[in-house]
Amino acid sequence: MPQPKNPSRCLSGNVARVSRPPWERRHGKLSAFGLGTCRCDEAQRASPPNRANRATLRVIQRSGDRRARATSCLRHFTQLAFFVLALVAFATPFAARADVTRNVSMQDNALAAVSLRAPISEWDGRGFVPVEINIENRSGKPRRFEFDLAAQYDYRHATLSQVALEVPAHGVRAQVVYVGSGLVSLHNRYSRVQATVTVRGIGIQSGRQEESLATHNSNSAPKVAVSPALEREVGAARATAGDDFYLEPVNAATWPADWRVFSAFDCVLLTKREHDALDAARRAALREWAALGGQLLVYPEKNDASARPVAPDDEPVGLGHIRHPGAPFATDTAKGLELVKRSTVAPPPDLWSANGLEDTSAAYRLERPLQGGWLSLVLLAFGVVVGPVNLWVFAPAGKRQRLFLTVPLISLAAALLLSVFIVVRDGFGGHGARRALVRLLPGVHRATVYQEQFARTGVLAGGDFPLADDVAMIRESAGSGDVVDSITALSFRRTGGRGGGDWFASRSDLRHTLTTVVPTRARIEQVDTAGSGGAPVVQSTVPVTLRDFRYRDDREQLWLAAELPPGQRISLQRAPARGDSNLKRGEFTAIGGASDFAPVPTLDSIRWQSDDVIYTGKIEKPEPLKN
Repeated sequence: MPQPKNPSRCLSGNVARVSRPPWERRHGKLSAFGLGTCRCDEAQRASPPNRANRATLRVIQRSGDRRARATSCLRHFTQLAFFVLALVAFATPFAARADVTRNVSMQDNALAAVSLRAPISEWDGRGFVPVEINIENRSGKPRRFEFDLAAQYDYRHATLSQVALEVPAHGVRAQVVYVGSGLVSLHNRYSRVQATVTVRGIGIQSGRQEESLATHNSNSAPKVAVSPALEREVGAARATAGDDFYLEPVNAATWPADWRVFSAFDCVLLTKREHDALDAARRAALREWAALGGQLLVYPEKNDASARPVAPDDEPVGLGHIRHPGAPFATDTAKGLELVKRSTVAPPPDLWSANGLEDTSAAYRLERPLQGGWLSLVLLAFGVVVGPVNLWVFAPAGKRQRLFLTVPLISLAAALLLSVFIVVRDGFGGHGARRALVRLLPGVHRATVYQEQFARTGVLAGGDFPLADDVAMIRESAGSGDVVDSITALSFRRTGGRGGGDWFASRSDLRHTLTTVVPTRARIEQVDTAGSGGAPVVQSTVPVTLRDFRYRDDREQLWLAAELPPGQRISLQRAPARGDSNLKRGEFTAIGGASDFAPVPTLDSIRWQSDDVIYTGKIEKPEPLKN
């Protein structure tokens, strides 16, 4: 069929006149090519088009119908896509984020696979970040991979540790390691914390690869771990109420029985069925974490009356709590969210005024403060000698070549003199005071240790010291400032049970806090009652003699003992008043010396002038003595 040569003309040969905007043309009488209305409309209505024209119009009409149907389908598909995206965006806040998983990029012929998994994506630097390393070796030779674990703070400070794993031929290996921090912001200011793992080994692209697992830009919102059974309910309630806290899904059954797994969280939520399904070691790990200040919420299952708790609604455990709400979370989401928002880690206790001890906070500050006046005098004298005296006496006019000899000698003498002054004034090593709080956990043969120490250092010959992998150590400011604001970049090392780097620095005022959980069979047990007043008779297996022993029974009565030696049965004396209101029912507190698990040892060259340990916990009773 012949086609019109000029697309601006209609089939009759007349010029098409575009009289309407493009979006209105489809509503009017269009020419054959849809370019406008035609002047011959009336003529065409008077005389019908011939057969050729009718065939052409029929083809054009069919083409327009297909184009309209395609446009309609595209419009409907676009609307559906927007609806799905909106639905996903709306539903995302209702579910917590899954574990952070990173697959290391390997070469094509590597015959190996390495992956990393962490249960937390938001970390403010407290405690540890557990990282599960999975390695598969498909080659016929053993493989060795090295992992550099780093906790970076504000892109300047870092805590570094290393671990190397070997995998046999055609074997697999999985191991959990922990990234620990050395700093925590004291003022909740804007800061960035990042936990990274760098993998090195044969078969990795470029020989090494760094993966970021957990980052954080603020540390004000609580960090909450939720179990799989409560993930959607808690996430939906948080999204509806608009509450500000970080929610991370953690399946405790898939992680080791270690309190460090939960050390980065303020609160842990799980159902009673999930809690009871855990083995004894994992339940003990949750209890240890709670004793260090965490908040554990154990909810009954929804629509399961048999799961209602029989334990107390609020069970204090050390510095934290284990709470058993009487109704499922979905029954009263407002109350559940309020518990979560209030469930921040308890602040550390004041060890320097506990148990009526004299406040020794001034003991760690030396009698002579660090002053720089004498240093200014030494530098001034050096400038006078190396300048005018040197030019007039040692290298006068005509003998200026002596400057090449006198200037180095004068500088060396000044450096030696300055070193002697520092050593004579500050000495080697340092001295300070430290105090530890040991809380015995009944029934699990564990004890939590919280230690705070202050030191002033002189000249340090070395900075390496024993630092167990399960000890959380933080360097804090000894004054009112924040150590993370230090202009000097700080680097802390902890590898193979040893610490080093900038944990200790020469001629500095230093403050550290250490937290750990240690195994022990030490306990205080009520073995009998004596006299008509029912005075408790207690026996201690703590390896040191306890002084100033105090115990508040279930009836709020306070009992005292001047000393409680290990292995001896001591009858307590009734206190004349109900003092010591900070002591909880059923708990004791006492002061003792150093034992095999406290204080936690650090730098050997520090001479500790105060080395007290505060022991506390619940008194254990045999079955006949329980109320």
